[in-house]
Amino acid sequence: MKDLVGQMILPFLGCLLLGAAPPTSQIPSPEIESQFPLLLSDGTTAQAVFLPANDGNLYLVYATQRGSLGFWTLTKGTGPIPPDPIPPPPPVPTRLTIVVVEDPERSTQIERDILADDRWRGLAMEKHNFLGILPIDLVDKRTGKPPTLLAPFLELAKGKALPWTILADAKGNVVWQGHLPNSPDDFANLIKKFGG
Repeated sequence: MKDLVGQMILPFLGCLLLGAAPPTSQIPSPEIESQFPLLLSDGTTAQAVFLPANDGNLYLVYATQRGSLGFWTLTKGTGPIPPDPIPPPPPVPTRLTIVVVEDPERSTQIERDILADDRWRGLAMEKHNFLGILPIDLVDKRTGKPPTLLAPFLELAKGKALPWTILADAKGNVVWQGHLPNSPDDFANLIKKFGG
């Protein structure tokens, strides 16, 4: 056990937890399940304990004064191995509002083909709120102004390189906007990324 402490605790706990290797006299003996104070790099003292691991190594588990918990895996000859980071949770599917604003007189044939493709349109209409492909100069003939529901999207597209694509979440927040994706598959994948 002393050999384990000499190879692991001195070179690694000193550098990783304390910021510099402490004198040997400051290193606690690894008494299993026996609590001891551990000085952290911010100057505070944590309560720590060694616990046995199934593979014959040790866990160093510590609790800070702020109530946070941390642990290191101590492997003979290699030093502490931090735990694998917790992956972010997958995005929660949400019903998107999808709008494309274009200038019909200036759209290229490639852009028109993408806009007409069912690979993204079917997904948009089946699972989401697809408001349509809107001309940039759209106005309500009764008022001479853009329709109230669509006006915010038309405003976002002003001065942009059309066709301009806008995705908004269920709360009306814009989660993505940009030039029309380069292919129908890219458009479908964009919808899946933000809306599932």
